[in-house]
Amino acid sequence: MQKENKGSIDLTRGSIPGGILAFAIPLFLGQLLQQLYNMADTIVVGRFLGADALAAVDVSPVGIADDNDAMRILPEVRTHLKPWQSVGTRAQPSLEAISALKPDLIIADSSRHAGIYSALQQIAPVLLLKSRNETYAENLQSAAIIGEIVGKKAQMQSR
Repeated sequence: MQKENKGSIDLTRGSIPGGILAFAIPLFLGQLLQQLYNMADTIVVGRFLGADALAAVDVSPVGIADDNDAMRILPEVRTHLKPWQSVGTRAQPSLEAISALKPDLIIADSSRHAGIYSALQQIAPVLLLKSRNETYAENLQSAAIIGEIVGKKAQMQSR
């Protein structure tokens, strides 16, 4: 005699449509949550790496802490970005300007923006990544994380 596990679904017994539905619902909900996670439409970046990584996969942030000078963003990066709102300096981004943009996600520097992390979190979810004194490998890792969050993991990996 075989012992049955509680919570298991035996697709060989009972109603076939009911078994398939019971099996499919968790898969569907998991996929739905993943899609919602990847739908960060409005992004504010407080660091140049964020803008560079987003530009690499043709995603434009609505705001960038560009030191109040769009020319600080490399020309090669600017050509892949739509116009954005300056949200102040990298060292001291304006919380008011960021809040006014109503971002879905804020990408910030883990060392530079640690002091305002809780204030940023009250505006939108915050992704803290290392940017200052970052190694090339860490830069690639940060770009991969950004690519995954915006739903462009494969495109980012191919870059």
